[in-house]
Amino acid sequence: MSHVKDFRAAAAKAKAARANDGNSIYGNYISNNMRDGATIHECYNDVFEVANLEDNGVTYNVLVKLGGLNIEGQAAQVYGVYDADAKTITIPSQGCYNHPTYGNIDYIGLAESDKPDSYKITDEVVYTQQENGSWVPNVLAWGMMLNDDKAGEMKGNPWNLGFNNVLYPVNATITGSTVKNKEWTDFESMAYVDDQNEVVNVYNFENGFAAIYVNEDGATVSMPTGQPIVGLPQSAIDEGFGESMNITGVKVDGDNIRIDYDAKFVPGTISATDITFPDYLSICSKAVEDNLYLRGWYHGITINKLKGVFQGATAGVKGISDNAAKANDNRIFNLAGQQVGENYKGIVIKNGQKFLKK
Repeated sequence: MSHVKDFRAAAAKAKAARANDGNSIYGNYISNNMRDGATIHECYNDVFEVANLEDNGVTYNVLVKLGGLNIEGQAAQVYGVYDADAKTITIPSQGCYNHPTYGNIDYIGLAESDKPDSYKITDEVVYTQQENGSWVPNVLAWGMMLNDDKAGEMKGNPWNLGFNNVLYPVNATITGSTVKNKEWTDFESMAYVDDQNEVVNVYNFENGFAAIYVNEDGATVSMPTGQPIVGLPQSAIDEGFGESMNITGVKVDGDNIRIDYDAKFVPGTISATDITFPDYLSICSKAVEDNLYLRGWYHGITINKLKGVFQGATAGVKGISDNAAKANDNRIFNLAGQQVGENYKGIVIKNGQKFLKK
C-alpha cells in the first residue's frame, strides 16, 4: 500500500447531503458481510450521500457512512468517486475515524495473498453496480486498521469487518414488537428482500439473514427454525455458546413464554406487499450446560415490500407445503433461493440450516 489519504481537513469544509432522487444511487443500503471462514451473515445499515470534496484535482462525489463501524453513535465514513458510465464507486484507502482510545483508524481493502491464510492490503476498493442495484467489491474484504499506536496495541492488524461484502439497496421495512426490559416495544428497521418466488431472502432480519419459503397455496409462508440469523459476540463464542443465534419456535402458556425446539418452522402469511408472522418467535443460541443465550422474544413481525409485489403471492408458485414434514424434507437451496443438487459447492440451506459444501 502506497499511502493512506487523509480527507478530514478538506471534509470539514465540504458539505454532504442526502439526494432526494429516487432513481439515483444515493440513499440507504444494507451491507451484508460474511464472517471469514463461516456461513454467518452480518448486516449493517450504510448510507450513500452526495459529496463534493476536491483533492489533487479529483472530485469525490459520494460519501459512504459505514454502519459496520459505529462507535459512540458515530458511523465511520469514507469518500469515493462515483462513475455513472462505468457504474463503479472507487474508494481509496483513507482515514475514517478517530477513536478516543486507539487513535486514527484507516479504511483499507484486503485481497488474497500468496501466503496461505493471509491477506494483502490494497490502495483502494472498487464497487461495481449490479443489475439489481447492489454493489459488489473487487476485493475479498474491506477492513479497518490503526495507523496510530496510541493504545500501544493492534497497530497494523486489520479487522475484517466486510468479508465478502455486498451492498443492497433498501427495498423493504421490518416492523414488529420485541421485549426490552420486560416490556414489549415496537420496532422498525430497513431491509433488502430478494424475492425468488419459492423463497424470499431477507437481509437485515435482526441484523442477519433469514430465508422464508412460500407455500404451495401462495397465501402462507414457512420460516424454518434452526437457521442462523446473526453471529454471537466473540466473548460469548469464547465461553462456548456457539457462533450464532438462531430462529426458534415459541410456546405460550398464559403469561409464560418458552422456547419450542421441536417446532420445524414459524408459520406466517403472504400478501402482495407483506409477509407477516403474527405469532411469537425467538432468536437465541443454546448455551453451555443448557443455559440460554437469548437475543429476544418477537411478536407480530411484518416484512413490507416498498416497491412491487411478492411474486409468490401472485403467481401461485409451487413452494414448500405448510406442514412440518415438508419444511424438513432435505431439499438443498443456495442463498439465491434456488434448489440445487448434492454436488453443488458453496453455502447452502438444508432443513433450515446453513452449511458450507466443499
